[in-house]
Amino acid sequence: MYRKLKTLVSSLLFGLFVLTMSFSFGANPTFASPLAPEGYFFVQATNEAGVTETSTSFADVKVSFEGSGQWSYGDPQREFGACGDPEYAYQSGMTYPDKTSFSLIADCGSAGVYEVCDNTVITLAPAETCNFKMNDSPGGYYNNDGALIVSYNIFD
Repeated sequence: MYRKLKTLVSSLLFGLFVLTMSFSFGANPTFASPLAPEGYFFVQATNEAGVTETSTSFADVKVSFEGSGQWSYGDPQREFGACGDPEYAYQSGMTYPDKTSFSLIADCGSAGVYEVCDNTVITLAPAETCNFKMNDSPGGYYNNDGALIVSYNIFD
């Protein structure tokens, strides 16, 4: 009962936050064209395809990314932030086995694959695309819960 109540309250608070931010910043506050100096976007734990963001800069830029919030996998009583679960026993089955299980991943193609844990700086070339998602096992995203808010700031 406690777990269901916790999930309900968490979902309601997240929904209220999204609704508030939608009225404040527009319905889809992601990278704008041209790329705004700072902003945020959401990454759902169930989204296996991930959230794709593209730099619209005409030169290389350094962007800091930081994920906040909580998400869970399979066992809804175990919640984690963007840094994931370093103690997960089946690390080798992850989409990115060299990165922490259930961490926030930024797969930026030729720019590299990053764990967005705390404040992560990524240098993006013009039109560079990054895909943000939870590092889970392929096909295992269906039983996840929660979302992270990824804030970004261009500083170079």
